Amino acid sequence: MITLGVDTSNYTTSIALSNDYNEVILDLRRPLKVPNGSIGLRQSDAYYQHIQNLSQMLDEISKYAMDIEKIVISTQPRNLENSYMPVFNAGVFFVKAMNFNNQYEIIELSHQEGHILSGWCEYFSNVDEFFLLHISGGTTELLKVKKTNARLKSQIVYESLDISFGQLLDRIGNYMNLDFPAGMYLDKIADKYIKTNFKISANEKGFNLSGMENKFKNIYDETSDSKYVANLTFSYIVEIIESINYRFVKSQPLLIVGGVGESCFLRDNIAKSNIIFTKKNLSRDNAVGLSQYPFILEEI
Repeated sequence: MITLGVDTSNYTTSIALSNDYNEVILDLRRPLKVPNGSIGLRQSDAYYQHIQNLSQMLDEISKYAMDIEKIVISTQPRNLENSYMPVFNAGVFFVKAMNFNNQYEIIELSHQEGHILSGWCEYFSNVDEFFLLHISGGTTELLKVKKTNARLKSQIVYESLDISFGQLLDRIGNYMNLDFPAGMYLDKIADKYIKTNFKISANEKGFNLSGMENKFKNIYDETSDSKYVANLTFSYIVEIIESINYRFVKSQPLLIVGGVGESCFLRDNIAKSNIIFTKKNLSRDNAVGLSQYPFILEEI
């Protein structure tokens, strides 16, 4: 049996194929094109690019069409009733077009569930609940994840109250004239942890980052030192994550998913034994976790 996973996030078109040995046999991702100087895309522009990308990817999966039994697709950002973004309709349209003869079993999950499944490890198969830190361009949330009826339902414990980690990095990088997404370029030049001593603006529900955006931009104006600002920014993110871990998670395992979790700086400088990073290259948006769903959750 082969399972096809399809994910159309705001910035990446992804398809993946996994077999019944839980082996990934195809992993295709095409980043959406963002105009120079921009820090995002309109939903309508993203939708159009997804349709173009998926039509081109069809040739890559056609050779496996006879062996595909299930298609797992992300249809919404989170597994919540009112969670909705138009870009996911591109993937839905593509799958319906593929399945006009109803030859495939279609399973609908959320984008966030796909992230969790991409970071899955054996520990999570043996517990009913666990902690998740989702850090990406659009999300910075600490979640309590619960397995229910072969689905993953998440409850927000703590979160950013304004911009996300990814937005903080992209806005600072854009200010330095780096291409979007700028976080990966900042990560490449960041090479040293610097204790910032910056206060974390927080309350019982979450924390704010927009004030730090202005602070880091001002430091760049004063120093013109992109490496120093990159080190400061990532060091501050490390300090927030460690604060969240100490306050809420303590010694329990914490899975980190999302594009910011791909950062080499974070992986090298967060040395807490209970923190689990997704395997390299699977933190950012992808369809691998979706394609492995039948071999993970359906078997539990």
